[in-house]
Amino acid sequence: MAPSLSLASLKCVLGCAAIAMLASGCATRNWTKPGADAAAVSRDLDNCRAASLGSAPIAPSGSSQAVTERGRPGASQPTAGSNERFVEEHEATSRCMSKRGYELR
Repeated sequence: MAPSLSLASLKCVLGCAAIAMLASGCATRNWTKPGADAAAVSRDLDNCRAASLGSAPIAPSGSSQAVTERGRPGASQPTAGSNERFVEEHEATSRCMSKRGYELR
């Protein structure tokens, strides 16, 4: 006859399984490329990020979505479209890194 688990034991097992699943989903992913050392990856990522800042549309000066001279949002509160701009810059950075032969792992 198989041993039975108490309700408390079952909750503990399920809770631990859920935590393990969540933790694996939060794992850090890094850009990798055969033959590239950490300095090369960092330099290429910085260059791709800098290039992506200019790829997203910038709102006209004086609007609620104005940006600073460095391309950063100038509004003190979140504005409509700020999420879309972040996503576009992130995707542009990913495309740039992929074109340079990197994979995100």
